[in-house]
Amino acid sequence: MFRTAPAVAPDVVTPLNIWDGPVDLTGLGPLDDALTAAFTTLAGGSTDAGAAVGVGYGFQILPGIDGSSGLVSRLPIALAHVVMDRSTGATVGQVATDWLRENDPPATRARLFTFSLTLFSQLDPNAVQPLLTMPQLIHRIL
Repeated sequence: MFRTAPAVAPDVVTPLNIWDGPVDLTGLGPLDDALTAAFTTLAGGSTDAGAAVGVGYGFQILPGIDGSSGLVSRLPIALAHVVMDRSTGATVGQVATDWLRENDPPATRARLFTFSLTLFSQLDPNAVQPLLTMPQLIHRIL
């Protein structure tokens, strides 16, 4: 009887999900509440999921056509590896609002905070393997 040799993966296989379109969080409420709601939903209620979160400030240079985001200038503010718990949204929101208060950029039209989020897989706690990447979370500064 002929048998095929067993196939073994050299490492844990983790899918990579990328959502690169803009996601506007402004409708979820004030910045801290919006980030907390989004992070809780995306982490699936887990309180120990690792993530990398980037924070930026931006403003629209040219408006978009037919619902597109247009041309947006972005300035990075912070980047950190965090553990997604109940306070992560408020902590990240505080970083953004502190930067805005301390730097006091000119009030331009269509100002916004930008956030990038990369959630890491929890299959192997010793490995940092991205599971979900969302580089364009935005919250408009009203």
